[in-house]
Amino acid sequence: MAFKIIFLFLSVIFFLGVEATPVEGVEEAAPVEKVKVSGILLERGTRSPISRKVFYVVETEQSVRTKRDGTFSFNIEPGTYKFVFPISGYERYETTLEINPGEDIEVTFRLEPVVLNPYRIVVQGERHKGEVSVQRITVEEASKIPGTNRDVLQAIKNLPGVTTLSIFNGYGSGLVIRGSAPEDSGRYVNEHSVPILYHFGGLEPVFEPELVESLDFYAGGFSAEYFNAMGGIVQVNLRDPREDRWGGYLNLSLLSSSFMIEGPLTDKDSVALAFKRGFLDLYMRIAERMGLFGEMLGFSTYPFYYDLTFMYVHRFSNRNKLKFTVVGSWDEVRVNFDNQTSFQKLGNTASSKTQFIQLAPEWHYRQGNMKNLLSPAFDLVFTDNNAGESAYLRNFFFQANLSQKMEIKLSDIHTLKWGLRFLYGYYTLDVNLFAIPKEGEVAYNPFDNEVLDSTKGHYWFPGFYFMDQITYGPVTSLLGFNMIYNEHDRQMTFDPRLSIRYNLAEKWTVKGATGMYSQIPSNDERYEPWGTPGIKPERSVHLIGGIEYNPIDTILLDIQGYYKWFFDLVSRDDPDDLSSYSNQGKGYAYGLEFLLRHKMTDHFFGWIAYSFCISRRKDLPDAEWRPFDLDINHNLTLVASYKFNKRWQVGGRFRLQSGMPYTNVMYSDYLYDSDNNFTIPSYFGPVNRSRMPVTHQLDVRLDRYWIFDKWILSTYLDVQNVYYQKNVVGYQYSRDYNERKATTGLPIMFFLGLKGDF
Repeated sequence: MAFKIIFLFLSVIFFLGVEATPVEGVEEAAPVEKVKVSGILLERGTRSPISRKVFYVVETEQSVRTKRDGTFSFNIEPGTYKFVFPISGYERYETTLEINPGEDIEVTFRLEPVVLNPYRIVVQGERHKGEVSVQRITVEEASKIPGTNRDVLQAIKNLPGVTTLSIFNGYGSGLVIRGSAPEDSGRYVNEHSVPILYHFGGLEPVFEPELVESLDFYAGGFSAEYFNAMGGIVQVNLRDPREDRWGGYLNLSLLSSSFMIEGPLTDKDSVALAFKRGFLDLYMRIAERMGLFGEMLGFSTYPFYYDLTFMYVHRFSNRNKLKFTVVGSWDEVRVNFDNQTSFQKLGNTASSKTQFIQLAPEWHYRQGNMKNLLSPAFDLVFTDNNAGESAYLRNFFFQANLSQKMEIKLSDIHTLKWGLRFLYGYYTLDVNLFAIPKEGEVAYNPFDNEVLDSTKGHYWFPGFYFMDQITYGPVTSLLGFNMIYNEHDRQMTFDPRLSIRYNLAEKWTVKGATGMYSQIPSNDERYEPWGTPGIKPERSVHLIGGIEYNPIDTILLDIQGYYKWFFDLVSRDDPDDLSSYSNQGKGYAYGLEFLLRHKMTDHFFGWIAYSFCISRRKDLPDAEWRPFDLDINHNLTLVASYKFNKRWQVGGRFRLQSGMPYTNVMYSDYLYDSDNNFTIPSYFGPVNRSRMPVTHQLDVRLDRYWIFDKWILSTYLDVQNVYYQKNVVGYQYSRDYNERKATTGLPIMFFLGLKGDF
């Protein structure tokens, strides 16, 4: 044992004392060559690039950051590695990748979002500084409100200050904003009004909701930028086509089918094309074959409609771009009635054809503190409505609009804004129709007031506005005016306006606005032989005050009160001459509005809106005050939509509003029109003294999404009037006016849609 210990000790000493020498023929190991790994990080389903985010390689503890377009590139030694993607807003994702020596690889990683937004639009428009009664709704909010059936414009009627009552339950009937008639409010798409917003008067909008970026609603007290309106303003803001990649959607619903494709042509050019085809003719064919129309009518042309939208954008630079928007629409129907029609002045065939196309270029330019927007627009509109030899309207007009806006920021607190508007139109008119009934008229026989007109002519309106915006400490003021010249009546309007916002504290704002608002009378009121040339514009004064409370970014409490005075209102002044008008009418409206809004977050949006309004008018100086035809005093709207996860979303909307005024002509004397076999009440009593019953309705919507690597499949079910409430919207009287029957809105309705986004 001792010998072994001595031997081991000597061996250690020996090896420690020997100098290591290289072995001949053996070389040192060469360094391992790294491999280049590049690729792109995308959102699963939408294929949106996930920009400026970091993921990790576990074995090397290496972090990789994506670029703005979602691409990345890094070098690593060959081997097998685990990649981890702990990115906020996306499901945690891990994957293993084997990297072989000598071959560079390209990979695509796709992350699934926690909350899905197939619209891919983030609205970051600047707040409307100085505006008092403005609300902005994003397209995702607007498209998900129950009862809208993808019609984003219907979102407006859920805000305070708006009432609407229609047998069709829709926006197409017009909006009553703070007591003003529907024709008193302006509607704009980007910089211009569209000749026709809806197919067949209110069935479906002519442009796709996916092209909309946001909606701005001005209930009153709006700035001098907007001309020729006394009520409110609805502004539809269309977005630019996407620039990162090609994509689009295919939509199929019970009402229509549509598709859109958009993407970049070059680094500076992008386009979008959308097309819709309605299915109304299909349903009419089915109903006719089932015998639902009997012998009453038949179609020689079933009702159909198409529309098309094309957009093109060229970016010269980040501050200089050119945009073209083309919108077109075509509606047509022709129907044959039986030979038992009682109206001799109407034929047995009725037809309607409406076509229009609008081209609207926009040039956006920024240089330093100056912004400029130049936008002409060109409209071609053709209508042909025919119900016999004594009832037809054929109209063609060409209209050119020019909008020029400029803004200069003089300092951090002082900004000047001004602009020009010019409208020129040429028209041809061939018409044989009846005088149109006006506000408050009860006893009316249209067949005794035929108007024959076959003319051509032109019209033009130049306008100018100027605004001075100053922010001094907690106060922001917006002082401005606009002018417009009416060439036909040789008259000019001048409307000064002022709005002020004062930040009481970090979360509280007091606001107020006042100003003059003018509106040129409608064509049938100021052109012969329909109306009286030379009548003045209608005028109003707005007085508005309110307070806002923003406890957090997503919560808004807005309370407003207002008073509006109307004067120079146009009304008929001779019961024996329905083409005689004067500016002897006047009126007023006042009210209170309440809005508690939770703006859209990843999971929820909704609001509570309540409006109280009283509106009165008199048509002649010695007449009695009476309610406006659309004087609806109380309106309560509740909207809520919740995303349970990225696959399910459910929402509801409840509306409750007081009844609309009407004139009860029960038991009235009447006159008999033997030529047309119908009666007209001889009523000379108070107007709009009765009210229809309270209306209420519940709508529910359910959305479901399926996410694939390169596209998203979604479906929705929109149920309107869930509990089948029969809301009264009018009355039909018997021939002797001793009986009447209520006309109610549409019953429960189901809208089902299927859509694929790619």
